[in-house]
Amino acid sequence: MKDREIVVENTNSIYRYISNLSFASQGCLSIYWDICEKYGTRALVDARTLINVPIGSKAFRAEESLNYQSNKPEERKRRWNWVQLILLRLERIGFVRIKPIGNNPPFSIKSLAPIDANYILDPRVSKLVFHFPAYGEKTEISSIIAAHKFIGRFIPPSWPPPYSQIREHALNSICKTKGQVAILFPR
Repeated sequence: MKDREIVVENTNSIYRYISNLSFASQGCLSIYWDICEKYGTRALVDARTLINVPIGSKAFRAEESLNYQSNKPEERKRRWNWVQLILLRLERIGFVRIKPIGNNPPFSIKSLAPIDANYILDPRVSKLVFHFPAYGEKTEISSIIAAHKFIGRFIPPSWPPPYSQIREHALNSICKTKGQVAILFPR
């Protein structure tokens, strides 16, 4: 089932997608956009190619020591671990399917795979549509900058926990947002 469209209407479901896409300072959104831009939603992708993709904001990368230009083994391993966590989030919301190659173990939050493990990603979503509670105009987002700004309206990328305040702010913002917004991923 390739090139599918996800339509989200319920406030809690909208929050679920927004919070997952904003994980790792919007690293999920960045990585999925990068996959779609480079390979489209119809190609299988080697997961290890994502080690060199910038994850999240500059502040997040600095805080987590994620220098994506470094080839030091410990930094590559740290980036690979973050990539796996992000891919697990994307898989949870149905954006990708992760397939181990050969004898590699399946991705798991409990035991992250070694850096030499091989996995193929199957990107699944070409369009994400949010139907907000209040009626209003339809908007299409087709650039990564606009997508980051849109997601950042609900959960700012630099906003620290506590989780309860983030959730409350996001749900209030969702309830006040009008219309329908479609994020169109590159194909």
